[in-house]
Amino acid sequence: MSTYILFANVFAKYNITARFVEATDMAALAAAINAKTRFIYLETLGNPKLDVPDLRQAAAIAHDHGLPLIVDNTLVTPFLCRPLELGADVVIHSTTKYLNGHGDACGGAIIDGGTFPWNDSSRFPDLRPYVDRKGPLAYLDKVWREHHINFGTTPAPLHSYLTLLGLDTLALRMERHCANAMEVARFLLERPEVAWVNYPGLADHPGHATAATQFGGRGFGGMLTFGLANKEQCAKCIDHLQLIYHLANIGDCKTLIIHPYTTQYLSFPEALRRKLSIGPDLLRLSVGIEAVQDICHDLGQSLDRLGA
Repeated sequence: MSTYILFANVFAKYNITARFVEATDMAALAAAINAKTRFIYLETLGNPKLDVPDLRQAAAIAHDHGLPLIVDNTLVTPFLCRPLELGADVVIHSTTKYLNGHGDACGGAIIDGGTFPWNDSSRFPDLRPYVDRKGPLAYLDKVWREHHINFGTTPAPLHSYLTLLGLDTLALRMERHCANAMEVARFLLERPEVAWVNYPGLADHPGHATAATQFGGRGFGGMLTFGLANKEQCAKCIDHLQLIYHLANIGDCKTLIIHPYTTQYLSFPEALRRKLSIGPDLLRLSVGIEAVQDICHDLGQSLDRLGA
């Protein structure tokens, strides 16, 4: 949501126009590029649509047009996917999510692969001084000198410490997130109250094959969405939960649920919500690392009470 607001609203105030296309439609991606385009931005795994773009294809398109590919890798982390190895030039993370893993610190990270030639003076004239000084690390140098220093984006020391603690258990946590999410998805598929389940680990997911390849067979992430009959049923389901938390964060050790239609996207016009795949029947579940039997039991008892 915040990415869309940044691109559609904030950037527009500075006369920067973002063109939105389906992340998995490579033909549309190529067609959207023009002489003024400066970069291509994708999420490794879309939130909350959970679409999986082919990063190698996207990188080839970007580089054919002399553009960098910037990838948000927050939802899968380097445990599942390393976009720089698939052709991306810059990777970003909200460290608040899985990298920290405990919902107790805020932060972000920019990783420059140091492979993109920023010396195209027609597209990146403001990077010229940084190219002369840092060569392939010109972008990172500009971010550091202009934005990091001037805008005060340094995280709080305690938040940095907590994030470093979280990184120690990233691999263990991601294994459990992925395993639990797969079991929960299968559990929900068997429930008559559930109209549909969207998870890349399911064979019928349109991005399943791409995810299996790009994520190296290590899992499919810890987030899924599922649908009930209507928003009233969604509200009841959340109200009846006893273990699962009703929170907007993702990537926490705890399982978290939210109804995006009436919370994060409440102020969005209906047509835009539909375009972003935010329907009134959708619940987003960030599956935690609790005993999966406890997660399924809580979902089950809540679904059992929908008819009450």
